[in-house]
Amino acid sequence: MNQTVERKTDNIGRRLETERFLVITPEEMAELSQELDILERHGTLGDGSLLAAKWRDLILAVEQPKANEYTVRKFADRQELDLFLQRRLEQYERMWDGCGCRIDYYEAHGG
Repeated sequence: MNQTVERKTDNIGRRLETERFLVITPEEMAELSQELDILERHGTLGDGSLLAAKWRDLILAVEQPKANEYTVRKFADRQELDLFLQRRLEQYERMWDGCGCRIDYYEAHGG
């Protein structure tokens, strides 16, 4: 019996064909991280890093808002990703300065 085993990244790829924002599990992230070409890595106040990455033909940002989940955002191009990174890093800077503000990691366009 020859069964094809579907990889978690195949499912992520299918979902990203129609969606720009995903929440994935640590297991999915472990598999995805083996295929990511990391462009930038930024420290955060949370559990993980803010990653800018290329994957297959996609440009992504990956964050870890909770220990048990990751968010993946797809961007049209590097310029759109850079704008997101700039805004997000400014949000972190304000948090580090004690503004009392919070980041909505689940907002599809990323704030």
